[in-house]
Amino acid sequence: MKTTEIPANVCCQIGMRKNIPSMIEQPFAGSLVNRLAANETAFALYWLGQAGFVIATPELRILIDPYLSDYLAGKYSHSPYSHARMMPPPVKPERLDNLNFILCTHRHGDHMDPEALPFLANQNPKCRVVVPAAELAFAMELGVAESQLVLANADNPMTLHSDLRIHPIPAAHEAYKINAAGWHHFLGYILGLPGGVIYHSGDCVPYPGLIERLREHKIDLALLPVNGRNPSLVGIAGNFFLPEAIELCREGLIPALVAHHFDMFGFNTVDPKVIDSAIRAEKEVQVFRAKLGVCWRVRQ
Repeated sequence: MKTTEIPANVCCQIGMRKNIPSMIEQPFAGSLVNRLAANETAFALYWLGQAGFVIATPELRILIDPYLSDYLAGKYSHSPYSHARMMPPPVKPERLDNLNFILCTHRHGDHMDPEALPFLANQNPKCRVVVPAAELAFAMELGVAESQLVLANADNPMTLHSDLRIHPIPAAHEAYKINAAGWHHFLGYILGLPGGVIYHSGDCVPYPGLIERLREHKIDLALLPVNGRNPSLVGIAGNFFLPEAIELCREGLIPALVAHHFDMFGFNTVDPKVIDSAIRAEKEVQVFRAKLGVCWRVRQ
């Protein structure tokens, strides 16, 4: 199996951190199902498309924002913005039967999948489903049992397993949304795992104080959406532009980035060649373009 390693550059502000880990990218043959069924010996990360990821450790199987159906194509069939998938799911929900946790950052259908999420929860009755506390009623309406739900809110850290700590932080998509109880509808999750500290921003744009929050956690890898913002897309909230995502990592002392949230819907994507160009040009942050058929690992 061919392994591609991009050396971590210890320079400028990122050099303020000691013992900075680097990421390695490993293409693999065969199905993702078979990979997830195998016994992992260390942290492994896989992309599911859009903002979805699987994290596998020797003890846990964790999904984040899995969009595995074609629900939105039907919901928006009469919209000027086609939501037909540009890529098929890399795994069918019925093949995922060994899950411990599912994390959803917010209620949008490509993050809290109205078809796949309740199916996965029902198929994995011991699995805990982490959702923003503000979306409790919505998650239950989708068919997720209340007994499986774990309610998250910004700056209320949780230890869900000896190998999993979660610190939710606010996300701005493109602004905060907070209910009357003070609960955030849009969250990012900072995950403390045996293999490192991972930040999944959810759908988000830069906001005041975000860099300072991230620096506190000594994050090893950020998973950031890079489809940007387009004012002509009426009613469609945007995300980081790729240069903003890279700058966030640089200023937040995060040495590595997997750029995602593209190639799912044709009206709201970014050319993968743009990401590849940034990978070649960037000297401080390891930048990876999310790909199917690839595993990422943290090398300490």
